[in-house]
Amino acid sequence: METGYDRQQGTEKHISKSSIALFILLLVITLACALAVYAKSMDPDLNVLNLKEVLNSLASGGRGLEIKDGVREIVYDSREHTVIGISRGDIIKCAANSVTWYDKSGKEKKTVQIQANKPIIRTAGEYTLVADLNGREMYLFRGLTQVWSKRLENNLINADVSEDGFVTAVQEIKGYKAKVDVFDPQLDEPLLLTRTIAECFVIGARVLPSGRQLFLNKVDASGVSADARLEFSEMFETKPFADIRIKNTILPSVYCFSDDSILAAGDRTVVYLDKNKNIIWNREYEAGQVYGVAESDGRYAVIAAYERSDSGKGRVTVRIIRLKDGEETDSFSVPGNIQRLSVSGNTIGICSGREARFYNLKGRQLGVYRPRADITDLRLLNGREALVLTKAGIMIVDIK
Repeated sequence: METGYDRQQGTEKHISKSSIALFILLLVITLACALAVYAKSMDPDLNVLNLKEVLNSLASGGRGLEIKDGVREIVYDSREHTVIGISRGDIIKCAANSVTWYDKSGKEKKTVQIQANKPIIRTAGEYTLVADLNGREMYLFRGLTQVWSKRLENNLINADVSEDGFVTAVQEIKGYKAKVDVFDPQLDEPLLLTRTIAECFVIGARVLPSGRQLFLNKVDASGVSADARLEFSEMFETKPFADIRIKNTILPSVYCFSDDSILAAGDRTVVYLDKNKNIIWNREYEAGQVYGVAESDGRYAVIAAYERSDSGKGRVTVRIIRLKDGEETDSFSVPGNIQRLSVSGNTIGICSGREARFYNLKGRQLGVYRPRADITDLRLLNGREALVLTKAGIMIVDIK
């Protein structure tokens, strides 16, 4: 009887402690909800997802969502102009004299010597193109193997590579606005065609994924304002079958999809063209208010822009737009300004200079990483890992 009484007494104490803990947790959540409702009444534009983040933090025992573990570092010389890229899970680091591949643990796989004072990296499928912006050198790799290199006759404005390995080079040329060369490095005579452009500046060119069409991203500055002109032609045809003018904007960011549809964006305009080059939807903002645009698996566009509400208050809002019809599926606000936006699958990465924040497509915050040095670039390796370039090193971060 005495033993039984002690066991029952212990059970009563255990239940009492659990009840107290549950009461405290419910009290804190209730206070948090009350605070959120009060703040919402003071500011009608307050994003309800801020409350979700508070509850997420409470559920984690007050530890918040800060990422401190699972970070690997690749050291580099911060005095060099260094750029990063990703190709099929490999990390690519490029500086003036070399390009190096690493695996996701930060282990070096291969280094190749190059010459590029201001290197740029372009990737598509299994191909990686490294080129010297404002210089003349280009290097093409298939996986880790260098398959082609070229010294151009003119200084490079921009370059790109397609999924089939076609290389496009936009160059300066006397007497014209630009010269565009298209190469097929698999041929004994790689130069396929050359276009000289007299009427517009060219800021980009690419062979579309089908391999049958050439896309020129042009800027028409002949009028009062600069207009974007998106030109499409069949390979080896000089006359375009589509030349789309979008007034009062420049569209330097372009995503090409497997069906040859296009997502193009600038600091005030985001536009989607289907495979027939019809404009499906177009979003306009105030000049300079689009901070970043990316795509998710060819299904969604992710747009981060500074927006003002009817009450006049402004904040950065991330909107998820379905590509095929322009329908908005979700939106959420984020703190601070955005310097870089990256998307992989259902994960969004945003950096503001001092920190990198990660969200899913529904706006739930997955984690925040604050390195010891300023962030200069951010790329998602996949939905679970991010590549953060800082002034002190390249950090490989596991997202919670």
